Amino acid sequence: MKVQTILELVAAAAVALTLAGCGGGDGAIAAAPADAAVASNTTPLKPTSAASSVVQEIDYYGDSTVWGFASGTSGTRVAQPAPSIFASLLPAAARYTVRNEGVSRTTACQLLGGTDGTHPDWPTQMRNSTAKFVIINHAINDQRADIGESVSAYKTCLTSLAQIAKQQGKNVIFETPNPTDQTGAGLDQYVTGMKEVAAAERLNLIDQYQYLLTYLNGQAIRTLMPDGIHPDDDTYVLKGRFAAAEFLKMSY
Repeated sequence: MKVQTILELVAAAAVALTLAGCGGGDGAIAAAPADAAVASNTTPLKPTSAASSVVQEIDYYGDSTVWGFASGTSGTRVAQPAPSIFASLLPAAARYTVRNEGVSRTTACQLLGGTDGTHPDWPTQMRNSTAKFVIINHAINDQRADIGESVSAYKTCLTSLAQIAKQQGKNVIFETPNPTDQTGAGLDQYVTGMKEVAAAERLNLIDQYQYLLTYLNGQAIRTLMPDGIHPDDDTYVLKGRFAAAEFLKMSY
C-alpha cells in the first residue's frame, strides 16, 4: 500500500469520526470459544471486579499469530490459539466474551482501511462493535517488504486505529508481536513504534515481545517459533497466559 493511500485512509477515518449515529456493515468474525450470558454493559468495569452482572466483550485483532496459524503448516489452525487461552484464564468466565478477530497475512493499515478480507473499514467496524476492550497485535507483516509499510506509516495507522476506537468508547490495548526470524533485522523498529504510539495515546500494552525474548534467555527464536514466525502449541499457551495475567493487572 502506497504512502499516499495510507494518508487518504487516515483522512477518511478522521472524517468518519465526525459522523454520529451512523449505521454500518456486518464484519465477518472468526470467534474463539467463549461462554457468556447476554447482559447490559453500560458502565466501565475493572477486569478484577467481582461484579457478575456485566458481560465484558473483548475483541482480539491481529495477524496469523493471533488467529492461531500452526507453525510450519500451510494454514492449519492450532487447537488453542492465544486468545482462547486468554479467555479461559479470565476469572468468572461467564462475564467475558473473547472474540478472535485475527486474520492471517494482514497488517495494521489493512485493518484500518477495511482491506484485510474480513472486516469493513475501521470506523464502521468500531461503530458496529459492542466490545468494551479492543486488543490489537500487528507488526510482523507490517515490516514485510511485499505487503508492509514504513515504520512511519505503520505508526500513523496504529494511531488512527487507537483514536477511532477510543472515540467509540473502547478501551484499547496494544500487544507487541512474538519474536520472529526478523528480530534484530527489522521487526524491532516496529515493536518500538508500537510502544511509542501506546505511550502517546496513553494505552495499556501487553509486551509479548520482551516476555518471550526473556523466556528464551538467549536461545534461538525457533526454539519457540519453529518456522521462524508462528509459535508452537506450547508457546501459544504461554502467550495466552501472559496476556491474561497482564490484562488482569489493568484498571479502567
